[in-house]
Amino acid sequence: MADERELFQKSSAFTGQITASVTHELSNVLGTIEQVIGLIDDLALTEPVQAAGLTDRLVSVVGRIENQTQRGTELVRRLNKFAHLSDAAVSDGDLAALVENITALSQRFAGLKKVHLTANGLGEPLAITTDWLATAQVVFRCIQLAIQNAEQDDTIEIRLAPDADGAVISVESPREVSSDPGLTDHETALLAKKLGARLTGTSDEDRFAITLRLPRNL
Repeated sequence: MADERELFQKSSAFTGQITASVTHELSNVLGTIEQVIGLIDDLALTEPVQAAGLTDRLVSVVGRIENQTQRGTELVRRLNKFAHLSDAAVSDGDLAALVENITALSQRFAGLKKVHLTANGLGEPLAITTDWLATAQVVFRCIQLAIQNAEQDDTIEIRLAPDADGAVISVESPREVSSDPGLTDHETALLAKKLGARLTGTSDEDRFAITLRLPRNL
């Protein structure tokens, strides 16, 4: 079992190392595009271009490229942070930063379902010692479960708060989910157990909350 855990950790570290390397190169590509955008922007203000009546069109194109480049840069930054989760099996870190990043990386899944994600309680750092890759998986799975059970235009709220033992993450949906993920989702339950965490689901007539309680030190 110990050999299997070590092999899994090495495989995760390998995946993270390659992803981090590629995101670094993508950042260089996007940086080069930004430099070219600057040159085109300068060109749009030259007399020949203005005389040809192309300035407004060039500025419009530059703006569209710039918006997408900024979006790409932000996605690459978030993917790079995610890739580094596998750098160490257990380490100190900021849980608020992790929850913020996983929430942002989950936005596309929410968008495909046409639901909204909001996050609260992420303004201040919340330091814990944990297995960050496993924690990210559990948080993502909780968000994913809420998305799967949501309907169009629903808003899913992700909340983070400190408590006496560590931290509490809750994912609340306006729809009742028929199962308790801590009992029926074997993979998520195993990950929560690995983290020394408690994962529960509570529901009433019109609301469901998945609650993950993480210890301050693993």
